[in-house]
Amino acid sequence: MKVKKYVAPTMKEALEKMKKDLGESAVILGSRKISRGGMLDFLGREMVELTATNEENVAVPVAAKSAGRRSRNAARVSYTVGDTGAVADPPAPEFRDLLKGAGAVETPAPVLPLGGGAAAAPASPARPLGGSGGWDGSPMRLLQRQLDDIKNTMGEMAEQIRYQRMPALPAALKEIYRRLVDSELEESIAVSLIQRLYGQFSEKQYSDREFVEKFLIDELTALIKIAAPTPVRQSGPLVLAFVGPTGVGKTTSLAKLATNKRFYGGCRTALVTTDTYRVAATQQLGTFSEIADIPMEIVHSPRDLSRAIEKHKDKEVILVDTAGASQYNDRLIEDLRAFLEAADPDEVHLTVSITTKPRDLKGTIKRFRMKQRERLLFTKFDETLTFGSIISVVQSSALPLSYVTFGQEVPEDIEPADAGKIARLVVNNIV
Repeated sequence: MKVKKYVAPTMKEALEKMKKDLGESAVILGSRKISRGGMLDFLGREMVELTATNEENVAVPVAAKSAGRRSRNAARVSYTVGDTGAVADPPAPEFRDLLKGAGAVETPAPVLPLGGGAAAAPASPARPLGGSGGWDGSPMRLLQRQLDDIKNTMGEMAEQIRYQRMPALPAALKEIYRRLVDSELEESIAVSLIQRLYGQFSEKQYSDREFVEKFLIDELTALIKIAAPTPVRQSGPLVLAFVGPTGVGKTTSLAKLATNKRFYGGCRTALVTTDTYRVAATQQLGTFSEIADIPMEIVHSPRDLSRAIEKHKDKEVILVDTAGASQYNDRLIEDLRAFLEAADPDEVHLTVSITTKPRDLKGTIKRFRMKQRERLLFTKFDETLTFGSIISVVQSSALPLSYVTFGQEVPEDIEPADAGKIARLVVNNIV
């Protein structure tokens, strides 16, 4: 039997090589994924190796061959199975099916000759080098296991190093410390809290759940700075600007404040947007403006913004929406600074999502700092169960909190930031 192997980056390219060499009557005997550079090159690029032969070399019943010729235009090979399973994965299930837990892995189709629908004789899978038990005995798999063991060991060492700062720490306090860190609270803050519990109180006290809960709530509350809203003036409008990355909810938060009776819903209000980069953004705010019967201005330059504010100087409140930008987009950040200088706002609400990773949160806040009466507005409280990052961010940025939002309902889902409530949210998942 004339057997050939074809290696390519993808199954499609391997099939094309095979058909060019053996023709449309080629039969796939097997396939597998290999690493370019050899079996032991686990850092190499993954390739597809296809083993094939001519149709005449495969013992296929005459009737099957005839059926194959009659269906020459039928579907070709969909999936092939090699030493590591399906090379071409079945189509992914619909997203809604994934949510329901109903996504099932399809069974790979049988190996077929490329020229028709007849099944080829099953071929014995090629054995990988380095063992008699399949992939489990290969040097590559053994090396992967060793790497996994090293990773696990390093993780355990990292946990032990954390506790070296607190020698002979009781098990109850170790568990509280672990949960504080898991809540995304800064590790240094967690260490300080545990050391105070350990050094100032008895074992009976720090073993009492209610005592620990009250202690943590009191301590965390003291770490959170709150910015009270600026009172509406008798002469001249109060100007509020909203800045931050794309998709965090700036426009929705602005709409909530503009219509909620607890805030500016009863005031003479105007809206201004500088977000001319996205058509959808102006449409969203324009639709809201019509529904709420609040005048809106679209501005394209800092000079236009100054004119818009002057035009609405008879209003009590002017809310300025700005374009969302990546923290790494220097040009947009500079444009934002120019707009804020022109607006000279009384409050700048740096809007961020609680679902953002703590490290990214700190980087975002650092890049969006405008040095103009800033405060933090946190959104998406309804999309997470860990709130410790708020305290860490407030501490590292030295910025106060203004508002928190917890849903898409306008105007209901917004509240003034409350240090005690936030502290309780953090502690609820700890003790």
